[in-house]
Amino acid sequence: MRSLITPRPLAREGQRGGGPGWRSARIAKALFGVRILVAAGAFGLCGGVAPALTAPASKPEAAPLQTARLPARAGTGIGTLWQQDARFVDEHGRATTLQDLAGRDTVVAMEYSSCRFLCTMYWRRLLDIQTEADRLQRPLQFIVISLEPEKDTPAAWREYRKIRGLSRDNWHFLTSDRPSTDRIARWLGVRWWYYENNIMHDFRVMRFNPSGRLEQVMEQFDQSAADFLGPAPHTASR
Repeated sequence: MRSLITPRPLAREGQRGGGPGWRSARIAKALFGVRILVAAGAFGLCGGVAPALTAPASKPEAAPLQTARLPARAGTGIGTLWQQDARFVDEHGRATTLQDLAGRDTVVAMEYSSCRFLCTMYWRRLLDIQTEADRLQRPLQFIVISLEPEKDTPAAWREYRKIRGLSRDNWHFLTSDRPSTDRIARWLGVRWWYYENNIMHDFRVMRFNPSGRLEQVMEQFDQSAADFLGPAPHTASR
């Protein structure tokens, strides 16, 4: 992975005289960007730039990179989604908990509002799931939990929705405090870390049944929305 994302030294970087050294630097930068995209797609990563194994001391401690994945039926024996003890504020400034949203088939992801690079692919996959659910006439709710509670205010999430033209009321954007955020991330199996003041995180989208038990996980950008949704349930388990 290191060979994919570590840039080579740039020849006379920053020199703008138009000579060969400046052109070589521009080309090297462009190739570095391509390597980041390839690495992100291959390893299921999202965020501003490339991953690193350590976080700057000035930032809150991130969930360890070696955090173990949850088993296929996550939640069994460790509580359901709805039982996770955390208090949130949604994009409208209302206090809420996960229990307040219980009882529906639910897609959960962790994201942050200022992500502007690879997270666009993350967002498109969530929209693909919504589109497929509409086609199948499958009612779903989407819960997006902040990875950056220090910055993800209700106003920031409202702007996030506005930019993406999302007005549907089955989407919820939630922000908690840092300890609760880290605890939820560990329970969901979402790894995140800092790289040069940017948050990097796993691409991991989860579908829970109305009882709050995990039904399916999407961890690859090319995984189909139809496979993720699976067959329509005959009855909702409670």
